[in-house]
Amino acid sequence: MSIHKQVRLSDSEDNEHTIVFFKGKAIEIVCPKLRTCTITDSQ
Repeated sequence: MSIHKQVRLSDSEDNEHTIVFFKGKAIEIVCPKLRTCTITDSQ
């Protein structure tokens, strides 16, 4: 996985979900129903 570029990981289904990684961390999930959901760093 590239550390300096944005990388997308998708599943192979028709209604696919995509996880977007940037600098080694997941930053958002793209869902066909909910659209883009940003991942926050809350603990």
